Amino acid sequence: MQMATRGRGRRGGRNNQPPPPAFDQQAFMEAMGAMTATFLQASSNVGQGGSNNLQKFRSHNPPTFVGGGDPMVADNWFQQVDKILEAMEIVSDATKIRLAIFQFEGDAHQWWTWAKPIDIGRMTWGEFQELFMKKYFPPAVREVKAHEFLNLKQGAMTVMQYVAKFTELARFADDYVATDLAKVRRFENGLKLSIRGKIVGHRLHEFDEMVETAMAIEREVEDAKRIREAGSKDRKKEGQFSTTSSGKRQKISTPPGDREISCNFRVRHRPLPLHERGLRSQARAWAEAGDRAFRPGLQGPRGESSPSHHRFYRQISQ
Repeated sequence: MQMATRGRGRRGGRNNQPPPPAFDQQAFMEAMGAMTATFLQASSNVGQGGSNNLQKFRSHNPPTFVGGGDPMVADNWFQQVDKILEAMEIVSDATKIRLAIFQFEGDAHQWWTWAKPIDIGRMTWGEFQELFMKKYFPPAVREVKAHEFLNLKQGAMTVMQYVAKFTELARFADDYVATDLAKVRRFENGLKLSIRGKIVGHRLHEFDEMVETAMAIEREVEDAKRIREAGSKDRKKEGQFSTTSSGKRQKISTPPGDREISCNFRVRHRPLPLHERGLRSQARAWAEAGDRAFRPGLQGPRGESSPSHHRFYRQISQ
């Protein structure tokens, strides 16, 4: 009897435990669907982000680069692209590099296909710049540009042209323009004397202020030059006029009888009086008649010697 009782107790204990929950297939499918949607959305966001970066980059009209032998073209290209990427606030070096090489064409594209590292994703922006400059802006060219900067003078350039050239070359000689004061002094030493002589006393210490002052002095010098030239023209005009007895100015003209010779002296031929003009004309006619009537060594009609007769009329006809 006792064993039967124990057996019933064990069976009764198992019957009191709660049954396992039923498998909810619908809930499982909903969870899996939510996870799949989240994954697809994340993938879509990554793709859209890359596309948006390219669109934004292209909207800034970045220049293309085809290679070539002009180092300044290569340097200017890199500076412009770097400025655009900085404005876009691109942080990823890999993204910067991919956007930059998207602008490669021709020789530059062929070079990058050969020179790019196997794992471009681990390359930094600084390493890309070093590799690019080594190819298209070698150290020897940088030294030449630095020397050109150290010998830069304004010469015939305007102040604005001098500023542009100074700024272009200064980045190749950073050690010589490390401070704003050093930049000011080097810029000042290159100015033409007509401007530098008036700007030295200002003792300026800021580059922008130096440029503005130099431009103002340049305008003053040009204005003074125009005034002098205008005054010189007026004095020349004054020399071409004389004042008459009535006080009016009368232009002096060169008489028709005046002529210039190579030694710059003027020889004036005085017009003959009217009563002498007839005599000279008659003498010229007599001389021409004598040429026909007389021969050397013969006597004239009245016994005159023809040579002397001829010379007489020749003298008075001149």
